[in-house]
Amino acid sequence: MKIADDLYSKAVKVLSNSRSKKNRQEHLVQAADMGSDKAVVRIAYAFLFGDCFPQNLEFAKELFLSLMEEGAPYAQTGLGFMYGAGIGFNQSQARAILYYTSAGLGGDLVAKMILGYRYWKGILMPQNCEAALSQYRSIAKEVSKLLSSIHHCSVEFIRIMDMPENQSLKDRVIDLDVYNYYAFIAERGDVQTQVSLGTLHLSGDRGFERDSHKAFYYLHKALKAGSSEAAALLGKMYLEGTDSTPQDNDSAFRCFKWAADRGNPVGLTGLGVMYLFGKGVPVNRTKAFEFIKKAAEQEWTDGVFHLGLMYLYGYGVQIDLKAAFQYFTLASKKGHHLARNYLAQMYAKGMGVHRSCSTAVQLFMDVCLQGSWSEMFFQAYAAFRNGDIDSALAQYLFLAEMGYEVAQSNAAYLLELNVSRIFKDAEVYQLAFVQWQRAASHGYAPARVKIGDYHYYGYGMDVDHEAAAVHYHLAAVEQGSAQALFNLGYMYEQGIGHKKDIYMALKMYNMAIIASPDAYLPVFLAICKLSITQLFLDYYTSMVSSTIFTTQIISEALKVVGPQWDLYLIVILTVLLVQLIANRIR
Repeated sequence: MKIADDLYSKAVKVLSNSRSKKNRQEHLVQAADMGSDKAVVRIAYAFLFGDCFPQNLEFAKELFLSLMEEGAPYAQTGLGFMYGAGIGFNQSQARAILYYTSAGLGGDLVAKMILGYRYWKGILMPQNCEAALSQYRSIAKEVSKLLSSIHHCSVEFIRIMDMPENQSLKDRVIDLDVYNYYAFIAERGDVQTQVSLGTLHLSGDRGFERDSHKAFYYLHKALKAGSSEAAALLGKMYLEGTDSTPQDNDSAFRCFKWAADRGNPVGLTGLGVMYLFGKGVPVNRTKAFEFIKKAAEQEWTDGVFHLGLMYLYGYGVQIDLKAAFQYFTLASKKGHHLARNYLAQMYAKGMGVHRSCSTAVQLFMDVCLQGSWSEMFFQAYAAFRNGDIDSALAQYLFLAEMGYEVAQSNAAYLLELNVSRIFKDAEVYQLAFVQWQRAASHGYAPARVKIGDYHYYGYGMDVDHEAAAVHYHLAAVEQGSAQALFNLGYMYEQGIGHKKDIYMALKMYNMAIIASPDAYLPVFLAICKLSITQLFLDYYTSMVSSTIFTTQIISEALKVVGPQWDLYLIVILTVLLVQLIANRIR
Protein backbone atom coordinates (compact mmCIF):
# COMPACT_ATOMS: atom_id res chain seq x y z
CA MET A 1 0.00 0.00 0.00
CA LYS A 2 2.94 2.35 0.68
CA ILE A 3 4.09 1.91 -2.92
CA ALA A 4 0.54 2.75 -4.11
CA ASP A 5 0.44 5.85 -1.91
CA ASP A 6 3.86 6.95 -3.18
CA LEU A 7 2.68 6.52 -6.76
CA TYR A 8 -0.46 8.50 -5.96
CA SER A 9 1.59 11.33 -4.42
CA LYS A 10 3.72 11.37 -7.55
CA ALA A 11 0.56 11.43 -9.67
CA VAL A 12 -0.81 14.40 -7.70
CA LYS A 13 2.46 16.24 -8.26
CA VAL A 14 2.28 15.53 -11.99
CA LEU A 15 -1.37 16.66 -12.01
CA SER A 16 -0.30 19.98 -10.51
CA ASN A 17 2.79 20.52 -12.63
CA SER A 18 2.28 18.93 -16.04
CA ARG A 19 0.20 19.98 -19.03
CA SER A 20 0.46 16.48 -20.53
CA LYS A 21 -2.75 14.46 -20.17
CA LYS A 22 -0.87 11.27 -21.08
CA ASN A 23 1.58 11.70 -18.17
CA ARG A 24 -1.29 12.31 -15.76
CA GLN A 25 -3.23 9.28 -17.00
CA GLU A 26 -0.24 6.95 -16.65
CA HIS A 27 0.59 7.92 -13.07
CA LEU A 28 -3.04 7.74 -11.90
CA VAL A 29 -3.66 4.35 -13.50
CA GLN A 30 -0.43 2.93 -12.03
CA ALA A 31 -1.37 4.14 -8.53
CA ALA A 32 -4.93 2.77 -8.88
CA ASP A 33 -3.62 -0.62 -10.08
CA MET A 34 -1.44 -0.77 -6.98
CA GLY A 35 -4.53 -0.35 -4.78
CA SER A 36 -4.67 3.38 -4.02
CA ASP A 37 -8.29 4.37 -3.31
CA LYS A 38 -7.31 8.04 -3.60
CA ALA A 39 -6.13 7.40 -7.15
CA VAL A 40 -9.41 5.65 -7.99
CA VAL A 41 -11.34 8.66 -6.66
CA ARG A 42 -9.23 10.94 -8.86
CA ILE A 43 -9.96 8.73 -11.86
CA ALA A 44 -13.69 8.81 -11.08
CA TYR A 45 -13.65 12.62 -11.04
CA ALA A 46 -11.57 12.60 -14.23
CA PHE A 47 -14.29 10.57 -15.98
CA LEU A 48 -17.00 12.80 -14.50
CA PHE A 49 -15.37 16.01 -15.75
CA GLY A 50 -13.66 14.71 -18.89
CA ASP A 51 -10.26 15.69 -17.52
CA CYS A 52 -7.32 13.33 -18.36
CA PHE A 53 -9.86 10.79 -19.65
CA PRO A 54 -12.79 11.11 -22.08
CA GLN A 55 -15.95 12.01 -20.17
CA ASN A 56 -17.88 8.88 -19.16
CA LEU A 57 -20.63 9.57 -16.64
CA GLU A 58 -21.70 5.95 -16.23
CA PHE A 59 -18.17 4.80 -15.43
CA ALA A 60 -17.72 7.70 -12.98
CA LYS A 61 -20.99 6.71 -11.31
CA GLU A 62 -19.90 3.07 -10.95
CA LEU A 63 -16.54 4.04 -9.46
CA PHE A 64 -18.13 6.44 -6.96
CA LEU A 65 -20.68 3.80 -5.90
CA SER A 66 -17.98 1.16 -5.36
CA LEU A 67 -15.85 3.58 -3.34
CA MET A 68 -18.86 4.78 -1.35
CA GLU A 69 -19.30 1.30 0.07
CA GLU A 70 -15.85 1.68 1.61
CA GLY A 71 -16.86 5.04 3.12
CA ALA A 72 -14.55 7.23 1.01
CA PRO A 73 -15.69 10.83 1.74
CA TYR A 74 -14.43 12.19 -1.59
CA ALA A 75 -16.55 9.62 -3.42
CA GLN A 76 -19.58 10.64 -1.35
CA THR A 77 -19.07 14.23 -2.47
CA GLY A 78 -19.00 13.07 -6.09
CA LEU A 79 -22.26 11.16 -5.63
CA GLY A 80 -23.82 14.13 -3.84
CA PHE A 81 -22.99 16.33 -6.80
CA MET A 82 -24.36 13.86 -9.34
CA TYR A 83 -27.63 13.52 -7.41
CA GLY A 84 -27.89 17.27 -6.80
CA ALA A 85 -27.26 18.20 -10.45
CA GLY A 86 -29.24 15.28 -11.89
CA ILE A 87 -26.20 13.89 -13.71
CA GLY A 88 -26.29 10.10 -14.06
CA PHE A 89 -29.19 9.90 -11.58
CA ASN A 90 -32.66 11.32 -11.28
CA GLN A 91 -32.23 14.57 -9.39
CA SER A 92 -32.59 14.14 -5.62
CA GLN A 93 -31.62 17.01 -3.36
CA ALA A 94 -32.34 14.91 -0.27
CA ARG A 95 -29.75 12.31 -1.31
CA ALA A 96 -27.34 15.07 -2.32
CA ILE A 97 -27.51 16.69 1.13
CA LEU A 98 -27.14 13.26 2.79
CA TYR A 99 -23.96 12.48 0.85
CA TYR A 100 -22.53 15.98 1.31
CA THR A 101 -23.14 15.82 5.06
CA SER A 102 -21.51 12.40 5.35
CA ALA A 103 -18.52 13.53 3.28
CA GLY A 104 -18.17 16.71 5.33
CA LEU A 105 -18.11 14.71 8.55
CA GLY A 106 -15.44 12.57 6.90
CA GLY A 107 -13.26 15.64 6.41
CA ASP A 108 -13.76 16.44 2.73
CA LEU A 109 -13.23 20.20 2.37
CA VAL A 110 -15.19 20.44 -0.89
CA ALA A 111 -18.25 18.91 0.80
CA LYS A 112 -17.84 21.43 3.63
CA MET A 113 -17.68 24.23 1.05
CA ILE A 114 -20.95 23.07 -0.46
CA LEU A 115 -22.64 22.70 2.92
CA GLY A 116 -21.35 26.09 4.06
CA TYR A 117 -22.76 27.73 0.96
CA ARG A 118 -26.14 25.99 1.34
CA TYR A 119 -26.38 27.04 4.99
CA TRP A 120 -25.37 30.59 4.09
CA LYS A 121 -27.94 30.99 1.30
CA GLY A 122 -30.59 28.65 2.71
CA ILE A 123 -30.52 26.41 -0.38
CA LEU A 124 -32.95 23.53 0.26
CA MET A 125 -32.01 23.61 3.95
CA PRO A 126 -32.73 26.11 6.74
CA GLN A 127 -30.64 29.29 6.45
CA ASN A 128 -28.18 29.22 9.34
CA CYS A 129 -25.38 31.78 9.53
CA GLU A 130 -23.68 30.12 12.52
CA ALA A 131 -23.63 26.72 10.79
CA ALA A 132 -22.17 28.34 7.66
CA LEU A 133 -19.55 30.10 9.82
CA SER A 134 -18.51 26.80 11.40
CA GLN A 135 -18.00 25.18 7.98
CA TYR A 136 -16.14 28.08 6.39
CA ARG A 137 -13.90 28.69 9.40
CA SER A 138 -12.61 25.09 9.34
CA ILE A 139 -11.97 25.26 5.57
CA ALA A 140 -10.23 28.65 5.76
CA LYS A 141 -7.82 27.25 8.32
CA GLU A 142 -6.59 24.69 5.77
CA VAL A 143 -6.71 27.03 2.76
CA SER A 144 -4.59 29.58 4.63
CA LYS A 145 -1.71 27.09 4.60
CA LEU A 146 -1.88 27.05 0.80
CA LEU A 147 -2.13 30.84 0.55
CA SER A 148 1.12 31.31 2.47
CA SER A 149 2.96 28.97 0.07
CA ILE A 150 5.20 30.28 -2.71
CA HIS A 151 3.52 27.73 -5.00
CA HIS A 152 0.09 29.32 -4.64
CA CYS A 153 -1.37 30.23 -8.02
CA SER A 154 -3.96 33.00 -8.25
CA VAL A 155 -6.73 31.74 -10.52
CA GLU A 156 -8.62 34.08 -12.81
CA PHE A 157 -12.36 33.49 -12.74
CA ILE A 158 -13.17 33.95 -16.42
CA ARG A 159 -16.76 34.96 -17.20
CA ILE A 160 -17.66 33.32 -20.52
CA MET A 161 -20.51 35.63 -21.49
CA ASP A 162 -18.18 38.64 -21.29
CA MET A 163 -15.41 37.10 -23.40
CA PRO A 164 -14.91 38.11 -27.06
CA GLU A 165 -15.85 35.21 -29.34
CA ASN A 166 -12.52 35.31 -31.14
CA GLN A 167 -10.38 35.22 -27.98
CA SER A 168 -8.41 31.98 -27.71
CA LEU A 169 -6.60 30.24 -24.89
CA LYS A 170 -3.38 31.85 -26.12
CA ASP A 171 -4.65 35.07 -24.56
CA ARG A 172 -4.72 33.33 -21.17
CA VAL A 173 -1.89 30.82 -21.53
CA ILE A 174 1.65 31.42 -22.76
CA ASP A 175 2.16 28.89 -25.56
CA LEU A 176 5.44 27.14 -26.37
CA ASP A 177 6.55 29.56 -29.08
CA VAL A 178 6.04 32.59 -26.84
CA TYR A 179 7.73 30.80 -23.96
CA ASN A 180 10.76 29.97 -26.14
CA TYR A 181 10.95 33.63 -27.15
CA TYR A 182 10.95 34.76 -23.50
CA ALA A 183 13.52 32.09 -22.65
CA PHE A 184 15.73 33.39 -25.47
CA ILE A 185 15.48 36.95 -24.15
CA ALA A 186 16.25 35.71 -20.64
CA GLU A 187 19.35 33.92 -21.89
CA ARG A 188 20.44 37.14 -23.57
CA GLY A 189 20.49 38.73 -20.12
CA ASP A 190 17.13 40.50 -19.73
CA VAL A 191 16.87 40.57 -15.94
CA GLN A 192 13.15 41.39 -15.68
CA THR A 193 12.29 38.50 -18.02
CA GLN A 194 14.46 36.18 -15.91
CA VAL A 195 12.56 37.23 -12.78
CA SER A 196 9.19 36.85 -14.55
CA LEU A 197 9.99 33.34 -15.82
CA GLY A 198 11.26 32.31 -12.40
CA THR A 199 8.11 33.63 -10.72
CA LEU A 200 5.78 31.93 -13.21
CA HIS A 201 7.58 28.59 -12.84
CA LEU A 202 7.16 28.88 -9.08
CA SER A 203 3.41 29.58 -9.13
CA GLY A 204 2.33 27.74 -12.27
CA ASP A 205 0.43 30.82 -13.43
CA ARG A 206 -0.45 31.51 -17.11
CA GLY A 207 -0.34 27.77 -17.86
CA PHE A 208 3.30 27.35 -16.81
CA GLU A 209 4.45 24.01 -15.46
CA ARG A 210 5.43 24.33 -11.82
CA ASP A 211 9.15 23.59 -11.88
CA SER A 212 11.25 24.77 -8.96
CA HIS A 213 14.48 23.84 -10.80
CA LYS A 214 13.68 26.18 -13.69
CA ALA A 215 12.50 28.80 -11.21
CA PHE A 216 15.82 28.59 -9.38
CA TYR A 217 17.76 28.70 -12.65
CA TYR A 218 16.19 31.95 -13.86
CA LEU A 219 16.10 33.64 -10.46
CA HIS A 220 19.75 32.77 -9.80
CA LYS A 221 20.72 34.30 -13.15
CA ALA A 222 18.80 37.45 -12.23
CA LEU A 223 20.46 37.52 -8.79
CA LYS A 224 23.93 37.40 -10.36
CA ALA A 225 22.85 40.38 -12.48
CA GLY A 226 22.01 42.28 -9.28
CA SER A 227 18.22 41.82 -8.96
CA SER A 228 17.02 42.38 -5.40
CA GLU A 229 13.61 41.00 -6.40
CA ALA A 230 15.21 37.71 -7.47
CA ALA A 231 17.19 37.55 -4.22
CA ALA A 232 14.01 37.99 -2.18
CA LEU A 233 12.17 35.27 -4.12
CA LEU A 234 15.11 32.89 -3.68
CA GLY A 235 14.96 33.68 0.03
CA LYS A 236 11.30 32.58 0.07
CA MET A 237 12.24 29.36 -1.77
CA TYR A 238 14.95 28.53 0.79
CA LEU A 239 12.72 29.48 3.72
CA GLU A 240 9.87 27.24 2.60
CA GLY A 241 11.93 24.55 0.90
CA THR A 242 11.47 23.23 -2.65
CA ASP A 243 12.83 20.39 -4.78
CA SER A 244 15.62 22.65 -6.01
CA THR A 245 16.20 24.50 -2.72
CA PRO A 246 15.98 22.27 0.36
CA GLN A 247 14.83 24.20 3.42
CA ASP A 248 17.81 26.25 4.59
CA ASN A 249 17.33 29.13 7.02
CA ASP A 250 20.91 30.39 6.59
CA SER A 251 20.58 30.69 2.82
CA ALA A 252 17.13 32.26 3.21
CA PHE A 253 18.53 34.83 5.65
CA ARG A 254 21.42 35.75 3.33
CA CYS A 255 19.07 36.21 0.35
CA PHE A 256 16.57 38.27 2.33
CA LYS A 257 19.31 40.45 3.85
CA TRP A 258 20.89 41.11 0.44
CA ALA A 259 17.51 42.18 -0.91
CA ALA A 260 16.58 44.14 2.24
CA ASP A 261 19.87 46.08 2.17
CA ARG A 262 18.76 47.33 -1.24
CA GLY A 263 15.33 48.36 0.05
CA ASN A 264 13.34 45.50 -1.50
CA PRO A 265 10.02 45.17 0.41
CA VAL A 266 9.84 41.38 -0.10
CA GLY A 267 13.32 41.03 1.39
CA LEU A 268 12.45 43.37 4.26
CA THR A 269 9.31 41.38 5.05
CA GLY A 270 11.16 38.05 4.81
CA LEU A 271 13.87 39.25 7.16
CA GLY A 272 11.24 40.58 9.55
CA VAL A 273 9.38 37.25 9.57
CA MET A 274 12.58 35.34 10.33
CA TYR A 275 13.27 37.58 13.35
CA LEU A 276 9.60 37.51 14.35
CA PHE A 277 9.38 33.72 14.60
CA GLY A 278 13.05 32.89 15.23
CA LYS A 279 13.64 31.02 11.99
CA GLY A 280 17.39 30.39 11.93
CA VAL A 281 18.03 33.49 14.07
CA PRO A 282 17.24 34.38 17.69
CA VAL A 283 13.78 35.88 18.12
CA ASN A 284 14.10 39.66 18.00
CA ARG A 285 10.72 41.31 17.64
CA THR A 286 12.13 44.80 17.80
CA LYS A 287 14.14 44.12 14.65
CA ALA A 288 11.16 42.28 13.16
CA PHE A 289 8.95 45.33 13.66
CA GLU A 290 11.61 47.60 12.18
CA PHE A 291 11.95 45.58 8.96
CA ILE A 292 8.25 44.88 8.52
CA LYS A 293 7.34 48.53 9.12
CA LYS A 294 9.78 49.58 6.37
CA ALA A 295 8.13 47.15 3.99
CA ALA A 296 4.66 48.39 4.96
CA GLU A 297 5.74 51.98 4.37
CA GLN A 298 6.38 50.94 0.75
CA GLU A 299 2.74 49.76 0.67
CA TRP A 300 3.85 46.14 0.30
CA THR A 301 0.68 44.23 1.23
CA ASP A 302 2.48 41.33 2.94
CA GLY A 303 4.32 43.83 5.10
CA VAL A 304 1.06 45.58 5.98
CA PHE A 305 -0.47 42.19 6.86
CA HIS A 306 2.40 41.20 9.16
CA LEU A 307 2.24 44.59 10.84
CA GLY A 308 -1.41 43.80 11.64
CA LEU A 309 -0.32 40.41 12.97
CA MET A 310 2.18 42.01 15.34
CA TYR A 311 -0.44 44.40 16.74
CA LEU A 312 -2.98 41.58 17.06
CA TYR A 313 -0.74 39.36 19.20
CA GLY A 314 1.50 42.03 20.74
CA TYR A 315 4.67 40.88 19.00
CA GLY A 316 7.23 43.57 19.85
CA VAL A 317 4.45 46.12 20.40
CA GLN A 318 1.53 46.56 22.76
CA ILE A 319 -1.60 44.68 21.71
CA ASP A 320 -3.75 47.08 19.74
CA LEU A 321 -6.80 45.44 18.21
CA LYS A 322 -7.89 48.67 16.54
CA ALA A 323 -4.53 49.03 14.77
CA ALA A 324 -4.54 45.32 13.83
CA PHE A 325 -8.01 45.72 12.35
CA GLN A 326 -6.92 48.77 10.34
CA TYR A 327 -3.84 47.05 8.90
CA PHE A 328 -5.76 43.86 8.06
CA THR A 329 -8.46 45.95 6.37
CA LEU A 330 -5.86 47.84 4.32
CA ALA A 331 -4.14 44.62 3.20
CA SER A 332 -7.50 42.98 2.52
CA LYS A 333 -8.56 45.80 0.20
CA LYS A 334 -5.42 45.16 -1.83
CA GLY A 335 -6.29 41.48 -2.23
CA HIS A 336 -4.35 39.87 0.63
CA HIS A 337 -6.43 36.80 1.47
CA LEU A 338 -4.58 35.92 4.69
CA ALA A 339 -5.50 39.38 5.95
CA ARG A 340 -9.13 38.60 5.12
CA ASN A 341 -8.83 35.39 7.11
CA TYR A 342 -7.74 37.31 10.21
CA LEU A 343 -10.42 39.94 9.67
CA ALA A 344 -12.98 37.13 9.51
CA GLN A 345 -11.69 35.76 12.83
CA MET A 346 -11.98 39.19 14.42
CA TYR A 347 -15.58 39.60 13.23
CA ALA A 348 -16.42 36.02 14.27
CA LYS A 349 -15.10 36.56 17.81
CA GLY A 350 -15.93 40.23 18.18
CA MET A 351 -12.28 41.15 18.69
CA GLY A 352 -11.75 44.91 18.33
CA VAL A 353 -14.96 45.16 16.35
CA HIS A 354 -18.64 44.38 16.89
CA ARG A 355 -19.30 40.70 16.25
CA SER A 356 -20.93 40.07 12.86
CA CYS A 357 -21.63 36.52 11.76
CA SER A 358 -22.60 37.60 8.22
CA THR A 359 -19.43 39.67 7.68
CA ALA A 360 -17.28 36.86 9.07
CA VAL A 361 -18.91 34.34 6.73
CA GLN A 362 -18.39 36.59 3.70
CA LEU A 363 -14.72 37.09 4.54
CA PHE A 364 -14.10 33.41 5.30
CA MET A 365 -15.89 32.50 2.08
CA ASP A 366 -13.56 34.79 0.09
CA VAL A 367 -10.61 32.93 1.57
CA CYS A 368 -12.12 29.50 0.91
CA LEU A 369 -12.78 30.36 -2.73
CA GLN A 370 -8.99 30.56 -3.19
CA GLY A 371 -8.57 26.84 -2.39
CA SER A 372 -6.82 24.44 -4.77
CA TRP A 373 -10.22 23.44 -6.21
CA SER A 374 -10.41 26.89 -7.83
CA GLU A 375 -7.84 25.68 -10.41
CA MET A 376 -10.74 23.80 -12.01
CA PHE A 377 -11.75 27.16 -13.52
CA PHE A 378 -8.82 26.95 -15.90
CA GLN A 379 -9.66 23.37 -16.90
CA ALA A 380 -13.33 24.24 -17.44
CA TYR A 381 -12.49 27.26 -19.57
CA ALA A 382 -9.99 25.23 -21.61
CA ALA A 383 -12.68 22.61 -22.27
CA PHE A 384 -15.10 25.33 -23.37
CA ARG A 385 -12.61 26.89 -25.77
CA ASN A 386 -11.86 23.43 -27.19
CA GLY A 387 -15.55 22.86 -27.88
CA ASP A 388 -16.11 20.25 -25.14
CA ILE A 389 -19.26 21.84 -23.70
CA ASP A 390 -20.28 18.82 -21.61
CA SER A 391 -16.92 18.73 -19.83
CA ALA A 392 -16.99 22.49 -19.22
CA LEU A 393 -20.60 22.39 -18.02
CA ALA A 394 -19.99 19.56 -15.53
CA GLN A 395 -17.02 21.40 -14.03
CA TYR A 396 -18.78 24.76 -13.83
CA LEU A 397 -21.79 23.11 -12.17
CA PHE A 398 -19.47 21.52 -9.60
CA LEU A 399 -17.83 24.88 -8.88
CA ALA A 400 -21.29 26.48 -8.77
CA GLU A 401 -22.25 24.10 -5.97
CA MET A 402 -19.35 25.50 -3.95
CA GLY A 403 -20.69 29.03 -4.30
CA TYR A 404 -18.62 30.53 -7.12
CA GLU A 405 -20.86 33.17 -8.70
CA VAL A 406 -18.86 33.21 -11.95
CA ALA A 407 -19.27 29.43 -12.25
CA GLN A 408 -23.03 29.77 -11.67
CA SER A 409 -23.27 32.37 -14.44
CA ASN A 410 -21.10 30.29 -16.77
CA ALA A 411 -23.13 27.14 -16.11
CA ALA A 412 -26.39 29.02 -16.81
CA TYR A 413 -24.91 30.46 -20.01
CA LEU A 414 -23.81 27.01 -21.25
CA LEU A 415 -27.18 25.50 -20.39
CA GLU A 416 -28.92 28.21 -22.44
CA LEU A 417 -26.83 27.21 -25.47
CA ASN A 418 -28.81 23.95 -25.34
CA VAL A 419 -26.04 21.88 -26.94
CA SER A 420 -25.19 19.69 -23.94
CA ARG A 421 -25.87 15.96 -24.13
CA ILE A 422 -25.99 15.67 -20.32
CA PHE A 423 -29.48 17.13 -19.89
CA LYS A 424 -32.74 16.86 -21.81
CA ASP A 425 -34.00 19.88 -23.77
CA ALA A 426 -36.99 20.22 -21.44
CA GLU A 427 -34.68 20.60 -18.40
CA VAL A 428 -32.20 23.24 -19.54
CA TYR A 429 -34.24 26.38 -18.85
CA GLN A 430 -35.27 25.23 -15.36
CA LEU A 431 -31.67 24.33 -14.51
CA ALA A 432 -30.32 27.56 -15.98
CA PHE A 433 -32.92 29.57 -14.04
CA VAL A 434 -31.68 28.04 -10.76
CA GLN A 435 -28.10 29.04 -11.58
CA TRP A 436 -29.13 32.59 -12.54
CA GLN A 437 -31.03 32.86 -9.24
CA ARG A 438 -27.95 31.84 -7.26
CA ALA A 439 -25.71 34.21 -9.23
CA ALA A 440 -28.19 37.04 -8.67
CA SER A 441 -28.10 36.42 -4.91
CA HIS A 442 -24.41 37.46 -5.02
CA GLY A 443 -25.42 40.83 -6.45
CA TYR A 444 -24.51 40.11 -10.08
CA ALA A 445 -26.83 42.48 -11.98
CA PRO A 446 -26.90 40.67 -15.39
CA ALA A 447 -28.11 37.54 -13.59
CA ARG A 448 -30.98 39.50 -12.03
CA VAL A 449 -31.85 40.87 -15.49
CA LYS A 450 -31.82 37.30 -16.83
CA ILE A 451 -34.36 36.25 -14.20
CA GLY A 452 -36.54 39.12 -15.36
CA ASP A 453 -36.13 37.93 -18.96
CA TYR A 454 -37.23 34.41 -18.01
CA HIS A 455 -40.45 35.79 -16.51
CA TYR A 456 -40.99 38.27 -19.37
CA TYR A 457 -40.61 35.76 -22.20
CA GLY A 458 -41.77 32.66 -20.32
CA TYR A 459 -38.57 30.61 -20.65
CA GLY A 460 -39.39 27.31 -18.95
CA MET A 461 -42.29 28.95 -17.06
CA ASP A 462 -45.48 30.92 -17.57
CA VAL A 463 -45.16 34.51 -18.76
CA ASP A 464 -45.37 36.87 -15.78
CA HIS A 465 -44.74 40.50 -16.69
CA GLU A 466 -45.32 41.74 -13.16
CA ALA A 467 -42.61 39.41 -11.83
CA ALA A 468 -40.29 40.50 -14.66
CA ALA A 469 -40.81 44.14 -13.69
CA VAL A 470 -39.96 43.34 -10.05
CA HIS A 471 -36.62 41.76 -11.01
CA TYR A 472 -35.74 44.52 -13.47
CA HIS A 473 -36.50 47.01 -10.72
CA LEU A 474 -34.19 45.17 -8.29
CA ALA A 475 -31.38 45.12 -10.85
CA ALA A 476 -31.94 48.81 -11.61
CA VAL A 477 -32.15 50.07 -8.02
CA GLU A 478 -29.68 47.78 -6.24
CA GLN A 479 -27.05 47.35 -8.96
CA GLY A 480 -27.72 50.30 -11.28
CA SER A 481 -28.12 48.07 -14.35
CA ALA A 482 -28.54 50.10 -17.55
CA GLN A 483 -30.17 47.11 -19.27
CA ALA A 484 -32.74 46.78 -16.48
CA LEU A 485 -33.50 50.51 -16.63
CA PHE A 486 -33.98 50.33 -20.41
CA ASN A 487 -36.28 47.31 -20.03
CA LEU A 488 -38.33 49.14 -17.42
CA GLY A 489 -38.58 52.15 -19.72
CA TYR A 490 -39.95 49.96 -22.50
CA MET A 491 -42.44 48.30 -20.14
CA TYR A 492 -43.70 51.70 -18.90
CA GLU A 493 -43.93 52.89 -22.49
CA GLN A 494 -45.98 49.88 -23.61
CA GLY A 495 -47.97 49.44 -20.39
CA ILE A 496 -46.53 45.95 -19.81
CA GLY A 497 -46.30 44.85 -16.19
CA HIS A 498 -47.00 48.47 -15.20
CA LYS A 499 -49.66 51.02 -15.91
CA LYS A 500 -48.66 52.87 -19.08
CA ASP A 501 -46.70 55.97 -18.11
CA ILE A 502 -44.80 57.92 -20.79
CA TYR A 503 -43.09 60.18 -18.26
CA MET A 504 -41.78 57.20 -16.24
CA ALA A 505 -40.61 55.62 -19.50
CA LEU A 506 -38.59 58.73 -20.36
CA LYS A 507 -37.19 58.83 -16.83
CA MET A 508 -36.02 55.19 -17.05
CA TYR A 509 -34.47 55.74 -20.47
CA ASN A 510 -32.54 58.79 -19.24
CA MET A 511 -31.37 56.94 -16.12
CA ALA A 512 -30.08 54.13 -18.38
CA ILE A 513 -27.76 56.63 -20.12
CA ILE A 514 -26.49 57.86 -16.74
CA ALA A 515 -25.86 54.27 -15.63
CA SER A 516 -23.91 53.41 -18.81
CA PRO A 517 -22.82 55.66 -21.70
CA ASP A 518 -23.02 52.54 -23.93
CA ALA A 519 -26.80 52.80 -23.66
CA TYR A 520 -26.83 56.14 -25.48
CA LEU A 521 -27.67 54.86 -28.99
CA PRO A 522 -30.50 52.44 -28.05
CA VAL A 523 -31.95 55.04 -25.66
CA PHE A 524 -31.70 57.74 -28.34
CA LEU A 525 -33.60 55.52 -30.80
CA ALA A 526 -36.16 54.58 -28.14
CA ILE A 527 -36.81 58.22 -27.24
CA CYS A 528 -37.06 59.18 -30.93
CA LYS A 529 -39.55 56.37 -31.47
CA LEU A 530 -41.45 57.40 -28.35
CA SER A 531 -41.63 61.04 -29.49
CA ILE A 532 -42.76 60.17 -33.01
CA THR A 533 -45.28 57.70 -31.62
CA GLN A 534 -46.70 60.34 -29.31
CA LEU A 535 -46.99 62.84 -32.16
CA PHE A 536 -48.71 60.21 -34.29
CA LEU A 537 -51.14 59.35 -31.50
CA ASP A 538 -51.92 63.03 -30.91
CA TYR A 539 -52.56 63.48 -34.62
CA TYR A 540 -54.60 60.25 -34.74
CA THR A 541 -56.74 61.46 -31.82
CA SER A 542 -57.44 64.79 -33.48
CA MET A 543 -58.38 63.02 -36.74
CA VAL A 544 -60.76 60.70 -34.92
CA SER A 545 -62.73 63.68 -33.77
CA SER A 546 -62.82 65.25 -37.27
CA THR A 547 -62.69 62.65 -40.05
CA ILE A 548 -64.08 59.14 -39.90
CA PHE A 549 -62.62 58.33 -43.33
CA THR A 550 -59.06 59.21 -42.23
CA THR A 551 -59.52 57.18 -39.09
CA GLN A 552 -60.45 54.15 -41.16
CA ILE A 553 -57.35 54.60 -43.34
CA ILE A 554 -55.10 54.77 -40.28
CA SER A 555 -56.81 51.76 -38.74
CA GLU A 556 -56.27 49.75 -41.94
CA ALA A 557 -52.61 50.82 -42.04
CA LEU A 558 -52.12 49.64 -38.48
CA LYS A 559 -53.66 46.26 -39.39
CA VAL A 560 -51.17 45.87 -42.26
CA VAL A 561 -48.13 46.76 -40.13
CA GLY A 562 -49.32 44.71 -37.17
CA PRO A 563 -48.88 45.08 -33.41
CA GLN A 564 -45.08 45.33 -33.72
CA TRP A 565 -45.24 48.56 -35.72
CA ASP A 566 -42.96 50.27 -33.21
CA LEU A 567 -40.14 47.87 -34.10
CA TYR A 568 -40.46 48.83 -37.76
CA LEU A 569 -40.24 52.44 -36.69
CA ILE A 570 -37.00 51.77 -34.78
CA VAL A 571 -35.50 50.10 -37.87
CA ILE A 572 -36.46 53.10 -40.03
CA LEU A 573 -34.97 55.51 -37.51
CA THR A 574 -31.75 53.46 -37.34
CA VAL A 575 -31.42 53.48 -41.13
CA LEU A 576 -31.99 57.24 -41.23
CA LEU A 577 -29.44 57.79 -38.46
CA VAL A 578 -26.81 55.68 -40.25
CA GLN A 579 -27.49 57.55 -43.49
CA LEU A 580 -27.13 60.89 -41.69
CA ILE A 581 -23.80 59.87 -40.13
CA ALA A 582 -22.54 58.60 -43.51
CA ASN A 583 -23.43 61.89 -45.20
CA ARG A 584 -21.63 63.89 -42.52
CA ILE A 585 -18.49 61.75 -42.87
CA ARG A 586 -18.45 62.49 -46.58
